[in-house]
Amino acid sequence: MAAPIFFHISPEWCGDARLVRLFRRNGHRAAMGENGDLAARILLAEAEGRVPFSGRDDIRLFAGLWRNDPFWQPPLEAWRRFAFLARTVPQAHFILTTRALDGWLLDRLTRDRGAVARCHAYHRGIPEADLPDLWRAEWNAHLAAVQDFFGDDPRLIRVDLDRESPHDLIDRLRPLISMPHKPVPLHWIAPPRAMRDDDLLAALDRVRAPAAIDPDYVRDVAGFCLRGRAPGKGAVAGLSGYACLWDGGARVLDPAGAPRRIRVAGSVAVSQPGRHFKLLRAEAVINDALRLGRRSPLSIDMEDSRWLGSDDGAAPGRPVLGHCRREGARNMVLWPLPGQHDVGLPGFDPAAPADPIAFEDKEDRLVWRGMISGS
Repeated sequence: MAAPIFFHISPEWCGDARLVRLFRRNGHRAAMGENGDLAARILLAEAEGRVPFSGRDDIRLFAGLWRNDPFWQPPLEAWRRFAFLARTVPQAHFILTTRALDGWLLDRLTRDRGAVARCHAYHRGIPEADLPDLWRAEWNAHLAAVQDFFGDDPRLIRVDLDRESPHDLIDRLRPLISMPHKPVPLHWIAPPRAMRDDDLLAALDRVRAPAAIDPDYVRDVAGFCLRGRAPGKGAVAGLSGYACLWDGGARVLDPAGAPRRIRVAGSVAVSQPGRHFKLLRAEAVINDALRLGRRSPLSIDMEDSRWLGSDDGAAPGRPVLGHCRREGARNMVLWPLPGQHDVGLPGFDPAAPADPIAFEDKEDRLVWRGMISGS
């Protein structure tokens, strides 16, 4: 009989870290988040029709099935994929932890000085002030979906973090897995606090009205980024080894036509963890397009210092998205460099302290930051 595997199918800050400590204290290996890799692996396995976590048979608990960091990437919520996990991992049991909803909402809104909330609001295309109602509705929908799928199935283990102790869960787990040691401390979380009006106002105080946008400035920037564009259907020559060709659907190919380990799962593109960071740039560009509702085929090459499209390089037969180009390059369309020019980064944090030196008081200097790359 296969050893049992447990999946925690609740969102962040619902006792996941304490649950992991409970398993580890009793001698069982537990995986927690892994910087969002666990969530990405689940979504990618589902998109590719594979069993997740093959080769990790020593892990008894998978928890933290979400990603909120780095904040410029779309959040992942693989804890919602319980139906896929139940179908592909027959020996799996599922732990659903619940807590007072208002306290959880406040934790999520204020976590990391509001960076998590900004991440969700940005990628969902809504004001931060709308997040509490959205998250409340989504959490209730998740609970209903879990009930509809499992019903009275004994594979589902429900835990009320406000009314039950870790000792109660230990007693319920013992028929399934060895649990010789009692956990310490005796509570899952601190006593819940209700979301008061002043708490909510403080959490949303950082939300600022969007700055007025000058349409002439937008046209100027767009014209600069599209300079040299010559639409066509010719071959794309001279791409780097990190280029990605997205078909506008679920598949992403390399320049030779071989599949990349990047797939579109629903409304988000995910990569096999451990990919080169320049491939993750392409994943991020696809997520930019998905967030904008544009599912069109794209040629993406986010390599640094390129000759592509210039007089000294290959001439691509159709537009290629990149973050830099040579003067006069053809069919190189500029796109923000993921991880450098994104709103989730610290420089875009509306709660960050103001620059101590006013712009008009700064010295006029031309400063080079970076390194020499390319030829």
